[in-house]
Amino acid sequence: MTASNEEPGPDSSIDEVRADIEATREQLRETVAALGEKVDVKRRAEQKVAETKAVVRHQGQELGAKARAASSATTASRRPPRQPSN
Repeated sequence: MTASNEEPGPDSSIDEVRADIEATREQLRETVAALGEKVDVKRRAEQKVAETKAVVRHQGQELGAKARAASSATTASRRPPRQPSN
């Protein structure tokens, strides 16, 4: 294939034509693979579920940490001050 992505002309060598054919095949393979991924609804749904689970898990961990911190602060403020021991 030529640098400008044009098809080989009538004066092209056999090697240029073969290179163009191979480049076209590679582009076609990539296109078919991309289309295959787009139409694989089950796989895309599974990926989305996994992503959502990860986000929810992370948010739950953050919320749990905040709740523990708030609980510790509340508990500490309710305790009466310690009396010095004699």
